[in-house]
Amino acid sequence: MGCGVKGCTRNDLNGFLVDNYDDEGDWKYRTLALNFDPTTQLFMEKVQGLGPLPHIRHENQSEMMWFTYPQEKGHQIDYEGIWKATTFKGTEIHDTCLLVEKDRVWQGPKDTETCPDDRQAYAQNVTADYGDMWWLNAKEQKAKLGQMNVTVRWYPQGQPPKLTTWEYLPAGENWDQGMLYRYEQTLTRLADGSENLQTNTITELAKQI
Repeated sequence: MGCGVKGCTRNDLNGFLVDNYDDEGDWKYRTLALNFDPTTQLFMEKVQGLGPLPHIRHENQSEMMWFTYPQEKGHQIDYEGIWKATTFKGTEIHDTCLLVEKDRVWQGPKDTETCPDDRQAYAQNVTADYGDMWWLNAKEQKAKLGQMNVTVRWYPQGQPPKLTTWEYLPAGENWDQGMLYRYEQTLTRLADGSENLQTNTITELAKQI
């Protein structure tokens, strides 16, 4: 980054632009978003392809994300607690309260504005429905940023394999108040041999406690 030598301002580290240029025969047509959060000390870069052009014959829909942060951060994200999950599928929107403890996920009330604090309200074990939440199998009840920003192929019992892309955007000094996004996807192979990734369901998880 050009400001690295003299020092960067917040304006240097936040912005949005569209690339559309010839990079030595590899044409770039994409968005680039930059964001720096002084509380988390996290610098995020996200690139999203904007589709084909006459001189771009592939799908050009790939998405890439980079995180830059101090070495001591990003390794101890506390994921345990009560989360409100808002699921978007087609025109339907549903809210579900979840309790995540150790290697288990428990379901509480549905379609409520706020989730109850009382652990007794979370009686239904739905861990099997969240087999893609693979960091729950870790020995520690903490996750790394990389674990929560990844694509996972998982195998629910008695069902075909599923594909999920996770995105976690940290917030708060301890990085545990961010938004967690779950993209449930289908990967199909097209007639020309290329692959198409389609998102069927999006769930936004916000930590309450």
